[in-house]
Amino acid sequence: MGAKSPWGKAVVIGGSYAGLVTARVLADFFDEVVLVERDAMDGETGVHPGAPQGHHAHAMLARAGRSWSGCFRDCARS
Repeated sequence: MGAKSPWGKAVVIGGSYAGLVTARVLADFFDEVVLVERDAMDGETGVHPGAPQGHHAHAMLARAGRSWSGCFRDCARS
């Protein structure tokens, strides 16, 4: 992870958990990572209005989010 990519910027489409983890991994290899999400997420619940399952209670996803925030501190701050 010492050598930089010849491409300075990576773009990830979608702010799901998969998109967030992908962005975090790419951050080790690119100078800049841009995450594009079409929906404004609810700050308290993290609900994506465009996701049909967005309003369902997902205890596993909430737990995963708390766990991942410890592993990916830089991602959570951005």
